[in-house]
Amino acid sequence: MSDNAKQKELNGILFWIAIALIIIAPLVYFVFKNHNDKINVVSSEKFETVFEDLKEFDELNDVSKIEEKDNLLKELDALIASYPKTISAKRALFYKGYVCYFAGDFENAVTYFEQFLNQNKKNYLAPKANYFLAFSMIEQDKDDEAIKYLDVIINQLNDNYYSPLALIKKAELLENKGNKDEALKTYQKIIEDFSLSSQKEIAQLKKVMLENEVSF
Repeated sequence: MSDNAKQKELNGILFWIAIALIIIAPLVYFVFKNHNDKINVVSSEKFETVFEDLKEFDELNDVSKIEEKDNLLKELDALIASYPKTISAKRALFYKGYVCYFAGDFENAVTYFEQFLNQNKKNYLAPKANYFLAFSMIEQDKDDEAIKYLDVIINQLNDNYYSPLALIKKAELLENKGNKDEALKTYQKIIEDFSLSSQKEIAQLKKVMLENEVSF
């Protein structure tokens, strides 16, 4: 067979391979997408069942929350194991931290919230996770670490709901540490940047009290 004939044969083979890819690739994509959509639907339904238990958990007293913690963690772990990489699995990991926090297990709360953020830095729950991390640190008398998490919300996430809350808490921590100037600057930032937030009036009052060295 001549070189021209071989080249034509090769071109023909490549042509049919290209046609096959054009036809098969979209088919594979839609089959895969349809499969993933079904998994997400089923996992969402499973999460809603667990979420009902989480709402009941919120209504418990502190002692009962401690007793119920392990059962809820098992439910959340089962969901994550059954439907990894789904939106529901991400939410389940966040709520593992949530359950531990409200059960008073702050060390494990930190572990789960940090795991969540390592995998989901831009998730819509990221500001809330950082906020809970800050309070978990406060509960462990680690105010400097708490400020670091609050600063993530303030400087990186710019969440309209959690940013003024983070600023108020940061200012209070700075005030408790005796850092009057930075606390005043932080209160002023709330007044200027979040004038429509409910924290503005709190910041104005606390700023005046700090300036005049008034305390309750």
